[in-house]
Amino acid sequence: MEQSAVEEMAIDIPVLDLSHLMPKTGLEDEHEKLSTRPKGGAPTVITPYVLIRLQEAFLWGCSDVEACTYAHISDRTLYRYQVKYPKFCQEKEAFKTAPILKARQTIVDNLGNPKVAMWYLERKRRDEFDLKATCEVSISRGQEIVESLKKELRIDDESLAKLAKKEFD
Repeated sequence: MEQSAVEEMAIDIPVLDLSHLMPKTGLEDEHEKLSTRPKGGAPTVITPYVLIRLQEAFLWGCSDVEACTYAHISDRTLYRYQVKYPKFCQEKEAFKTAPILKARQTIVDNLGNPKVAMWYLERKRRDEFDLKATCEVSISRGQEIVESLKKELRIDDESLAKLAKKEFD
């Protein structure tokens, strides 16, 4: 039997026990059934070991291709498995969100640090705390004032530039 390019180039990375991070989805029994060889056919490629490797990779935020490489399977094998077990797609998405949730938790846990708190507010309340947005508002307001004065004083851009140059020289 020929090995796929993914299986040939796969590196052996030790398996970490991340079962405590994995949410219970009710698919555990279905996954266990896969560890036995089907009657009259080739043994399944998706073993409990492969599922653990996929889950680890998805918990790290890996793409499907990266997870497949880590689990030593082809992406086609993963997609066939997802067709056969559609609930696995939901499980996979839950695993892929784990790093984002962990990052959010880390930020919230560190809001006591003024730099982290300011960083958070700059992103969550841009209109109020983002320095760039404040500068843009100030500049646009300044441009509105200049345009208003130009109309009131009936001055064109060229005349205004001459006055400004004279003032600042």
